[in-house]
Amino acid sequence: MPDLNTVLRETWEQVHGQTMKDDVCKRKILRPEDPTKRQYLTVIYSQNIEKWYLTQAIPQFDANGKQICFLCDPEETGSGLIKTAKSDHMTFLLHPRCSAICHYLILTDEHRPNPKVKDFRFLREFSTQCGSSVFCNMKNSGASFEPHFHAQSIFVENGLPAIKNEITGIAYTNPHLTIRRLDFPIQIMEISTIDRIGQNQVFNTICQIDRPYNPLFYNGVTYVLPRIKSFPNNANFKFGAAEVFGLSFCKTLEEYNATTYDQYLDHLLDVAVESGSSAALDFEAWFIDQLEKVSV
Repeated sequence: MPDLNTVLRETWEQVHGQTMKDDVCKRKILRPEDPTKRQYLTVIYSQNIEKWYLTQAIPQFDANGKQICFLCDPEETGSGLIKTAKSDHMTFLLHPRCSAICHYLILTDEHRPNPKVKDFRFLREFSTQCGSSVFCNMKNSGASFEPHFHAQSIFVENGLPAIKNEITGIAYTNPHLTIRRLDFPIQIMEISTIDRIGQNQVFNTICQIDRPYNPLFYNGVTYVLPRIKSFPNNANFKFGAAEVFGLSFCKTLEEYNATTYDQYLDHLLDVAVESGSSAALDFEAWFIDQLEKVSV
């Protein structure tokens, strides 16, 4: 019986070859003017994604006016998402129109809004085994449907742009984990754990975050990015987890053509917490304090 990674890869290759052969796709890398800075951002446009947003990513409601969960009922809502595999307590839905490699939505079988420790443990393990970047659009942080907790996974070689930046310092360490600061305009905490005790501390702490945030898992490492809101000022599009971690999927060609490094940076600083700010230090202190309270 093929393993999960094989099933997801083969299904994506088969479906993607049919749905994307006529796609118009563009990609550009945005870099700062300062040549000493290694930070860069990536912007993607796909005509198929634009069509999907216009024709299929439309909220559907039942007879009582309640929005139908497009994750639980992808066929009924006409979202086009394809149920592909199930593992443990999570189900994988393939996004057939996305230009990203192996783009899946990963949802809990239980319809609930809040994550549990077992969810994060599964997502981290899946990311480690399959080499994908797995990230979550949380409440007020880019979630398409907040009542049902879910994550997204895509394969990007060496991870999303933001996590490729250098380490500026160590914020905290104990025998089970280390928290490092990344050299990026907005605050990102890189958390490496060496055992299950460390994972338990981290995932329990993340579940207690009561503000907007986006977690990301890649190559056995957990990243936490505190947020302020979903939508940048003076923009008609939301910034999900992919966007704040440096990979923007533009909904229109006009948006793609108009996006510059400085504009993207302005959006990042508007929706997230600036690195080195008092707000960043406060969140870091709160996170460490909560982490130390977790019973191991």
